[in-house]
Parts: sequence; C-alpha cells; structure tokens
Amino acid sequence: MMFLKKTCVVAAAFLTASIFNHAAAQLTVSNIFSYQVIQRDSSSSTATFRDSGTCRSGAGKIQLLLTNQGSSSAVSGFSWVDLESVTINGTSWKGTMSGLPVGGEYVARFRAINESGTVTDSSTSIQHLLVGDIWLCAGQSNMQGTGGSNTDSTHVHTRVLWSGSGSSAGTATDNSAWGTGATNGPCMGFANKIYSLTGVPIGIVYAASGGTSITDWFYSGSTGLFNKMSSCVLTAVKWNIGGFLWYQGENEDQQDTWATRYFTKFTRMRDTVRTLSGKPKLPFVAVQLESWNGEAVGYPLPFFRWPRWPVIRDQQELIGAADEYSASAPGWDCAGLHINSTDEAKLGVRCAASAIHIAYSDRARSMPGPRFKTAWYQDTSRT
Repeated sequence: MMFLKKTCVVAAAFLTASIFNHAAAQLTVSNIFSYQVIQRDSSSSTATFRDSGTCRSGAGKIQLLLTNQGSSSAVSGFSWVDLESVTINGTSWKGTMSGLPVGGEYVARFRAINESGTVTDSSTSIQHLLVGDIWLCAGQSNMQGTGGSNTDSTHVHTRVLWSGSGSSAGTATDNSAWGTGATNGPCMGFANKIYSLTGVPIGIVYAASGGTSITDWFYSGSTGLFNKMSSCVLTAVKWNIGGFLWYQGENEDQQDTWATRYFTKFTRMRDTVRTLSGKPKLPFVAVQLESWNGEAVGYPLPFFRWPRWPVIRDQQELIGAADEYSASAPGWDCAGLHINSTDEAKLGVRCAASAIHIAYSDRARSMPGPRFKTAWYQDTSRT
C-alpha cells in the first residue's frame, strides 16, 4: 500500500512537471532572434519594435523581461513590462515594445499572463541582442575583399544575405542568421569606427556580388540583384535600416555610356532604397574608386579600359554633392583593381568618417574630407 502511494505521488509530480514544462515552452516570437540588431528610431536613443507569435489560449497580456547579457541584471524599466497595443486572438498574439534603450548586448524573454494574473507560458531566452543602427552594405568584388578583422563583437553583429559572383548571385532568399561574423570589404572597420565615436551598436546586413554593373542592381521587377537584395532585406529586417554603404563601379569601365551615366543610375537605386525604407533622408555613403593605372593580371588590353576610370570617379564624386544625406568616401590612396586588406580596413574608417558627418550630427569631429580640385605638372619636363 505504501509503495502504491509513493508511486502515485511520483507519477503525479512527473505529470505536473511535464505540464509545466510544456506550458513554459509554448510561447513563441516571430521576428526577434539571437544576435539580432534592432534598428533604433530615427535620431533617437530608443527603439520601437512590433512582434507577434503564439501562446496558450486564455492569455490576457504579453510581458517582456530585458536583462544585460553579462550581469543578468534587469534593464531599467524592463522587468516584466507589459507590451503595448497587444491583441490576442486565440493562440496568436501581436504587440509593441517601445523605449528599448540603445545598447546591449541584451537577453530578452517573453511570458503570457491570464486575466487572473497567472503566468501561463513563456518563451526561451533570446541572447546577445543589440539596439542601434543597421547599415545595408552592398556592391561588387571590393565589397567582398578581406578588410582586417571580420569577427562579430559585443557591439557589432552581422547578417550575410549573400556573397557571390555575377548578376545571378544570391539566389537564396536568406543565407544566414544574425551573428555570422563573416562580413568582408570595409564593413567591419566601418562599423567599429562608428561605434567607437558614437557608442551606437551597429548591425551589418551584407550583400555583395563580384563582376557586376550598377545596372544589375537596378530595381527591375522579378529579375536582377536589386530584387534579390530587396527580398532578403525584407525578410531580415523589414527594410528598417539606418543607412546604406555602397562600394561598386569597377565594372562600369567597359563602355563609355556605363561610365558617363553612373551617377544617374546610382540616383535611381538610391531613391528606390529610400522609398522602400520609408526614409527619404536615409544616409548613403558611396566609395569613390581607388587609383588604378590599368594594369591587372588576366586583362589582354588593360590600358584600353583605364581611360574610363577617372570618368567613373568623377561621377561618384557627384554622389556626395547630391544632398546633405549622401557622401562619397574617396579611395584615391588605395591602389589596384582589387585593393588589399590594409586598404580595405583603412577605407572602412574613412567611410565611417563620412557616415558620422551625414548621419550622426557630429560635424565637429568628422569633416567630410578634402575634395580634389585640380592638378598640374611641376615643370615643362612633365615630371
């Protein structure tokens, strides 16, 4: 008889624990993932983020606990705070988190509360979150080069959409999750410098394809790299970005009209990105091509292409003068058709200086840089 009672007690305890664990794992969230960067509100120290998910039926509230990643202490004002504008329909919920402070890394956890105040279920912990600015970084082969460290840190996280070659690259809708640490080109030097000057964490959403023309990046319906990028950005961050870093132009040296119409084509792409992001003043930083004398391995007639190179650079200089929210970062002291890792890292810092000037209202610490005006020979010997 005693054995039967003990068996019943153990069975009851096991059943209770099973039910509790099932309930605890029931609540889900749809749009927040570990290592994600949440875009802050424009020129603000906080972010607003709307999410959705599922929960057990009978819930009346959804709450958020936000803690610091290192200390596990609750962030001020976010110790199981109610989400705003919550709607719960059966087992589906939607709600808004407002006032999320710029910074991190954070850990987020959600729970559901019924009308009597009882916790019905909760989510798993979502780790290493940042709140800051997301920069979309795109271009061709030099955007794919190695630029010093490409490792994620506690203040810079990356999400690689794709990195391939040719106009058909990037056929996947989303190649990786947040926190890949595989960003190339000048991106990491760019992000680290912005953080060091502003204290705003940076998310890099990255797409690059070598050997492509700016025409391949036009918004063109169901075809072209722009459409692939747009679909990926929509999936990754709902087009909620804080800026755009662009490094492309080498391929435009193949035809005269490609070179002379570069600024016109860029303007079309820039305006489309601003429309999709819903931000008509979205900051744009475009790299002005490096120096190149036409010499490159594998080109049978290298000097035939070189005369168009200065034309492209002149066109890119116009980008920085187009409006107060655009900048061209000169790469004139970098050399070669494909620049080395040292120059990539240096260029990233220079792009950050341009971004600080146009996007972070810090014109005192970051001037736009000198602009080339003219050149002449020192004497008649032309040396």
